[in-house]
Amino acid sequence: AFFCVIALLVFFLKGAEAFDSNETSLGRVLSTYLIAGGVGGLVVGSLLRLTKWVLGAATVGFAGAFILWFLVGWSINPGEPLLEILKSSLVLAAAFGLPLGIGLWLMVRKYQRTGKW
Repeated sequence: AFFCVIALLVFFLKGAEAFDSNETSLGRVLSTYLIAGGVGGLVVGSLLRLTKWVLGAATVGFAGAFILWFLVGWSINPGEPLLEILKSSLVLAAAFGLPLGIGLWLMVRKYQRTGKW
């Protein structure tokens, strides 16, 4: 919802040309944010029990990042072959999701031991 508000602000301040220059539309951006947030939240919430272990936390981070990058890639280039979007989404999910999942797992463990973030 936060990113949708930002997209709406950009649309009201700059108009449709901000989206046209990136070969997208306000509707596509808003739907991508809402679908990625909903589906990603559902998957991460379903896998949350795995975050007790570091490999599970890495898996949850990877899954959430993969959904986000796949839907963003599909939204930006809907005519591109799905296999290409899948490959780039896997790489980006590994680059961003795995470290994020492990980092959050370490932060939670530190908080449980010390009581400080």
